[in-house]
Amino acid sequence: GGSTINDTAFFNDTWEYDGNNWVMRSTQNPPSLRNGAIMAYDYNRGRMLLFGGYYYQGGMTFFDDTWEYDGIRWTQLSPSSHPTTRETASMIYDTNRGRIVLFGGGRDAGNDVYNDTWEWNGNNWVQLTPLTSPPARCHIFLKPESLSVPQIHQSLAS
Repeated sequence: GGSTINDTAFFNDTWEYDGNNWVMRSTQNPPSLRNGAIMAYDYNRGRMLLFGGYYYQGGMTFFDDTWEYDGIRWTQLSPSSHPTTRETASMIYDTNRGRIVLFGGGRDAGNDVYNDTWEWNGNNWVQLTPLTSPPARCHIFLKPESLSVPQIHQSLAS
């Protein structure tokens, strides 16, 4: 996936790095054309998880869909709950709890920015309610600390 500068072209291709080169994979049932999607690897399940993103063609279309990639095919999942539409959020796998954690993100070129926290348990998204959270932000990077608890490492925009 991704797009060119200024969103003049969007992609839904899948690339893997083999340690020496990037290899484009011929996959079945890829997600629609999009940019700004959030991805993290689920070590428990051995799958890549993708959430959200956007597409632009005369107007912005934001996604709130969840996809899994098993190395051969993409599968759209149908969780009963999920985060609202967004792009440029961040996700990380929490090794202690065996869950993927999503934080923040935004839409409309940063006009709507979130500070919500969600967790993927392999079947569904669950919204968490931490006692404290960083301020709303997008374009962020989550960094695991010694106990693999996700923490905000850097904010490129807020």
